Amino acid sequence: MKKNKYIVGIILIISVIFLGTDLYKRFSYQFSNVFYKYGPTPRLFNDQQIYINTSSNNILSLKENSNIYLSFKNFDKSQVELNIFKVSLTMDIQDRHPSQYSRGIEAFSKDKKCNSIKFNNGDNFLKNYEIKELIGTDCHKNQLNDALIYYGEIKVINNLSKSEIILSSFYEKLLSLTKNYHKFSNHKHKKLKEEEFYTFYFNLDKKIFYNHSNTLFILPTATFFDHLNLEGSFNHTSNFRAKNEYFFLPSNISPIHKKSHMRNEVKLLQKNKMIYAIYLKNNPYINIIYDFELTDNMILDHDIIVFPWHYEYYDKKYSLQNIINKNKDSYKKIIISHSPSNFSREVNFVKDQFNNLLGMEFTYNENEYKIVSARKKCKFISDLKLDKRVSEIEGYTLLEEKNNQINWDTNDTFFNFKCETTNDTLHPLINKKKINNITLLEFNNALAGRSILRSSILENFFTETLREN
Repeated sequence: MKKNKYIVGIILIISVIFLGTDLYKRFSYQFSNVFYKYGPTPRLFNDQQIYINTSSNNILSLKENSNIYLSFKNFDKSQVELNIFKVSLTMDIQDRHPSQYSRGIEAFSKDKKCNSIKFNNGDNFLKNYEIKELIGTDCHKNQLNDALIYYGEIKVINNLSKSEIILSSFYEKLLSLTKNYHKFSNHKHKKLKEEEFYTFYFNLDKKIFYNHSNTLFILPTATFFDHLNLEGSFNHTSNFRAKNEYFFLPSNISPIHKKSHMRNEVKLLQKNKMIYAIYLKNNPYINIIYDFELTDNMILDHDIIVFPWHYEYYDKKYSLQNIINKNKDSYKKIIISHSPSNFSREVNFVKDQFNNLLGMEFTYNENEYKIVSARKKCKFISDLKLDKRVSEIEGYTLLEEKNNQINWDTNDTFFNFKCETTNDTLHPLINKKKINNITLLEFNNALAGRSILRSSILENFFTETLREN
C-alpha cells in the first residue's frame, strides 16, 4: 500500500513537470501575462520589462532638446524608484599624500547623485523626460558637460507575499528538474526577487576637451551595447546567438542590465574608472572620448593613447596595425592596452552623412590567440607588492603571443606569472614593444592592467615608461 502511494506521488510530480514544460512551449509569453492580469494569482517569475530610448540618434550623445522615454511593463504591485548618477571627468587626488590615493579613488567611484524620482503608476506605464528634467538642475548647471557618463539605477521593490515567495521557489525547483532549464532561466523565467536593480546609460554630446592635453583615453561604448544587453535586459539580444552571426543594435536605445554597475558581473564602468584614475593621478587634463568618436586627428594630436579594459570591439579603420601606420612619422608616441582581450573583434559603427552614429553592427568571431580566465588557475611569480585585495591573479589572461603583422624592432617582457594549464610555464605579465618612435605597452592580464595604483612596483614601472616617452 505504502509503495503504491510513492508511485502515485512520483507520477504526479512527473506530470506537473511535463505539464509546465508543455504549457511553456505552447503559450510562453501569453502564459507569463496570465499571472499579472489577475490580481489574486501569485507572481511566479520575473516577467518585468524595461525599454529606454531617446528622440536623438544616439543615447550617449544627446542634445539639449533631446527626450528620454522610459517604458515599464509588468510592474504590478511593485514600487519603482529611479536614481540618476554622474561619473565625473575629474578627480581630486593630485594633492593627496600617496597613502590617501585609494581613498581618492573610492570617492571617485561613488559618483554624484543627481536626481531621484519615484513612480506610483502600477503595472504598465511610460515616462517622458527632457534631459535637464531627468538629470536635475544641480548636475545640469554647467554649460560644458563634465560627465564621463551618466547612469540611471532603477530600484524595484516587488512587495512579494509569503505565498508568492514559496510558490516561486517551488516553480523554479520544478523547472530546474527539466533538461531545458537553462532556456527557462534565460528567457523571462527567472525567479522574481523582493528587490531588483536595473541600470541604463546615457550622456550629453558636448564633453570637455583640452586642446593642450597629450593623453587620449578611449572608452569602449560598443561593449556597453553588447555585453550589458545579454542578461536581464529586454531590448535586443539572446545568450544563444550563434558565433559569426551579424546583428545590429540602434544607438538610440539604451543599454540596460540587471544590478548596479558596481555589482553586475562585467563591471565594465567600475573597472574602466579604476584605469582612468591611474592617469588622472598624474595629469588632470585628459581627453576622454567614446570609441565611435575616434578620428585620425585625435590619434595624431596626442602622445599617449589609452585603450582601457574591454576594448575588444574595434573599428577596422582603427585596428592596432592601422593606428601604428598612421603614426609612423610621429615623434615619440606611446599606445597602452590595459587588457589582453583588446582588439579581438570588429564592430562597424553605422553613421549618417553628417557622421552621427545610428547604430553598431557586431559579429561574434573566435579569438586567434589563447585567453583564459586566470582565477584559481594562475599566480603571480614576480613580487609586485600588490594590495591584499588584488594579490591573487584573476581576469582575462593571455597565454600565447598575439599573431599580428607588425615587425617590431624590440619586444621586451616584464614580470612573470604561471598557470597550471600550461604546465607552470612562465608567461610575461607585460610586453613593451617598439617600432620606430612608437611604443606599445600591453598588459597580458586584465587585473594587473587596472591595479597599477595598488602596486608600488607596477606604478613605478608605469610612471617610468610614460616618462621615457
